[in-house]
Amino acid sequence: MREVQFVQGNRGRWEQFETELRQESGGDVSRLADLYVGITDDLAYARAQYPWSLTTQYLNDLAADAHRRLYVNKRGGMAAFKTFWRESVPMSFIECRPYLLSSLAVFIVTYIMAYVVTIRDDSLVRGILSDHYVEQTIANIRSGNPMGVYKQMNGTDMFAMIFINNQTVMAISVLYVLATIVLPTYYCIKHGFMVGAFHALFVRNGAGLDFLLGVYIHGAVELSVIVVACAAGMQLGNSLFVPGSYPRLESFVRASRSSVRILAGMTPFVFVAALLESFVTRHSDMPMPLAIGIILSTLAATWWYIWILPQQLMKKEM
Repeated sequence: MREVQFVQGNRGRWEQFETELRQESGGDVSRLADLYVGITDDLAYARAQYPWSLTTQYLNDLAADAHRRLYVNKRGGMAAFKTFWRESVPMSFIECRPYLLSSLAVFIVTYIMAYVVTIRDDSLVRGILSDHYVEQTIANIRSGNPMGVYKQMNGTDMFAMIFINNQTVMAISVLYVLATIVLPTYYCIKHGFMVGAFHALFVRNGAGLDFLLGVYIHGAVELSVIVVACAAGMQLGNSLFVPGSYPRLESFVRASRSSVRILAGMTPFVFVAALLESFVTRHSDMPMPLAIGIILSTLAATWWYIWILPQQLMKKEM
């Protein structure tokens, strides 16, 4: 079925459902539940036939709103707290998924570009990190202490500094959208270049494995958070420039709520990344199996929460 026919055949029911959702009283719950079943069926069809269309995004937003109205907002106390982390935040990742893919692609491409350039000439990494930082890193590598830069501060002080800095970076990645939609993408590019160039610097000096087993102990989580934050910023910006079927202001408000939930949901991961960078990364002499185990387990846990859990929730509701 062509998308235009699909929309024309179901528009009335969708608009009725949207009207029910907007009622201050919450509408007839049983009626909402019946309509919700139809919306999730339509969403499943749209995802299969028109995966990247505005229709699919619109239906996804409707389904997420209905889910929160029917299953989340009716709970209170500790149940509401658990539901926020187990359902509300993951459902926001579903809404943000196209931007998450875009952000991840931008980061990977710029990482590879910076790596290739720096392998041939270290001018890029010197321009990004400064000559002093680069020379200090090279000296640490040659002295057999490649992660020496992570040992210069007291662990507790370093944790506090890193946690505050990473929370700020995450918020800025989203709030940059108030200037222009391009800036969240720029922030993603910036970090891709920085980490890719830093990686190549280690490889140029014969410490590529040390980089992977050291920096990615905390980087597996930290870089994932940056990708997610930039994706939330892209989503927020897109709501202004391409509001879809909603009025521009309402589209922005809805995207803002989703972005705030995502930022809140990522805070525990920022906390974990700061702990690892402050107290674990500095132990460059740890056994390789332990380092690999930490990297893979944190990476898997992070992306399970960002990608797999939301998918499981959507399948459960359909």
